Amino acid sequence: MLQAIIKIISSLMMAVCSFVILKNLLGSKQKLLSFYTIINIIVISTPAVLIYQTKYNLFTNLLYFIISILVFKNMFKISFRRSVIVNSISIALIALSDIVVSTIEMP
Repeated sequence: MLQAIIKIISSLMMAVCSFVILKNLLGSKQKLLSFYTIINIIVISTPAVLIYQTKYNLFTNLLYFIISILVFKNMFKISFRRSVIVNSISIALIALSDIVVSTIEMP
């Protein structure tokens, strides 16, 4: 049960962090606590919850990346190219923070 809760929380936090990063990169006034935003965050999080594994694998990350590109493209009303660019930046920032926290916590 605890593993399922951790899966849900981690996937929701990744989607929320991506939303906040994209919102700031795009200068959007989209609200986090709107019904539309919450539904989109759930849509992004659901596949990650269903196929999440403790080991990093390409399939999970690629699926999350593709879904987030499509959802954020529609959510922020931006072009596909711009969505790919800002999602790539978002994923890179999240990965960088994950690396920093892991390096601090490892010793």
